[in-house]
Amino acid sequence: MTGFTFSLRALTWAHRKLVLGCFLFGLLTVSINLALPFIIREIVDALVGGTYTQEGLLRQVGWYSAGAVVAAVFSLGMRRLPLVLSHHIVYDLKKAVYRHLTGMDAAYFNSQRTGDIMTRMNADIRAVADMIGHGLMNITRATLAFTIGFIIMFSIEA
Repeated sequence: MTGFTFSLRALTWAHRKLVLGCFLFGLLTVSINLALPFIIREIVDALVGGTYTQEGLLRQVGWYSAGAVVAAVFSLGMRRLPLVLSHHIVYDLKKAVYRHLTGMDAAYFNSQRTGDIMTRMNADIRAVADMIGHGLMNITRATLAFTIGFIIMFSIEA
């Protein structure tokens, strides 16, 4: 496939709303998951200090439970959106590759085995889809968790 170049940046830019959604779901998921231990700290400190009423304890447990449910919903979105994005990008990529292949001379296909071309194409496109789907989710989550966690650690008063 000499002479054929395709930019992954152009593919992702075409679906920038999904990319932004992936990032926002990741940001919200990580932020909530990193905030939940602060609620536990408040509960434990108040229980040890004996300053909680039953109403206050139930309110904090309610906040924790609500945060956990919201984080689970955002986590689900964070897992689904990159997969949807990868399906869209794979569709566009396959369409571009097929367009390129059908525009090539017949002599090229006489010198190359068609089955090998199809196998390589499908394997490469599947690798791109996996990188976008799972890779984007993992990279986003790890980067945000490290960054937000780092900020929280240095902002906590000892």
